[in-house]
Amino acid sequence: MPKIYKRHCNRCGEYYEGQGDKYCSKKCYGKSPISKETRKKLKEKRKGRRPGLGKKYGHISDEKRKKLREQKIGNKNPSYGKRGQKSFHWKGGIRPIAQSIRDSDVYLLWRQRVLLRDNFTCQGCGSNDRLEAAHKKSFKKLLEEASLYLPLLNLYDAAMLYTPMWEIDNGITYCRKCHVEFDKRRDKNARDKN
Repeated sequence: MPKIYKRHCNRCGEYYEGQGDKYCSKKCYGKSPISKETRKKLKEKRKGRRPGLGKKYGHISDEKRKKLREQKIGNKNPSYGKRGQKSFHWKGGIRPIAQSIRDSDVYLLWRQRVLLRDNFTCQGCGSNDRLEAAHKKSFKKLLEEASLYLPLLNLYDAAMLYTPMWEIDNGITYCRKCHVEFDKRRDKNARDKN
């Protein structure tokens, strides 16, 4: 349960009990520090403008707006037709190896076996919400071992063939919260050993 503190209202100056709000009530939250007269002047000033154009253009005439639009249509647009390797956002077809492994059929089968063995129950808290299959020995270390064990293969193929990575005894079922805690403890223990 969140802590409740005694706070000072930014609008009326009264003290109230709250969690982290700046105002004591909806009434104070809705009050505007700008007078009605000033609001009226601002409204008149904004009258001819269209919203959403930002400070870059301010008020743009319809003629200028049409000209800007024409510059971005079709093959006049510098990004037109540039997909894949031709795109400005192309990063060489890079996809993280870990993600490719986690999307593989071998990983999904291993995950399913671990969850079944643990009866779809978190081994940390007993929950059955948002379950994940975790490697007892770190996934990163297993990948490093796979690359050393099978140096002639690329990392993905080496990981697929490296049997310790897919042993059910190396897996454990955790909910997301317990998985994070488990990883923190495992990493801390690894640092302490070194």
